[in-house]
Amino acid sequence: MQNFSTDLLEFESLRQLIGRFVRSPLGHAELAAVEPGSDRARLEETLADVAEALLYCRVASTPQAAVKGSAIRIRFDSIPDIRQAVVLLQIEGAGLEALQIYALTQFLDVVGEIRSLLTAVWERFPRLGAKAASLVDLRTLLRDLRGKILPDGTLADDASVALNRIRRDRPGSCGRVLDRSMYFCLFFSVSLVKKATESCLQSDTSRNST
Repeated sequence: MQNFSTDLLEFESLRQLIGRFVRSPLGHAELAAVEPGSDRARLEETLADVAEALLYCRVASTPQAAVKGSAIRIRFDSIPDIRQAVVLLQIEGAGLEALQIYALTQFLDVVGEIRSLLTAVWERFPRLGAKAASLVDLRTLLRDLRGKILPDGTLADDASVALNRIRRDRPGSCGRVLDRSMYFCLFFSVSLVKKATESCLQSDTSRNST
């Protein structure tokens, strides 16, 4: 049983203060889920994670040689909100809209980049490196999906050789039929990354551990 008061700790004030520096909808959702805890071992682990993350931020913000293993500033404001898509992926037979597939691939693309940056500095920042390495590496799959759907939700002409040829030679109904077929194929491709997406979402180093 917890023997402290969130009012006494001024926890909500602290949450609001931290929220000023959170740059993504997913980050705000994670922050809203954080609650005080009394598990000393877990708190010490979390504080060690935070200390290393702060050191990484300090190093990344100072001039350094552009070599392999350099600490590079990580931006979280480009991470799209994919919570609705993740919920749909958990429903057997459910499909995603084109823009949801686009957002999902963007999310995994950003996470893949963050994974690469942090695993590259594993020796200097072992805690961050270990957490990044726990994320599934989906670079091969992402190469197949990247660029197939445009930001406006339409299929790119080069999504497939057949699509490009039909759009050029037979505009109209044939192109639309193939578009639907391509969306169908993309849906099954994206369903393969369901578990990886959930793993990415659950790897927040501060989740429920303040």
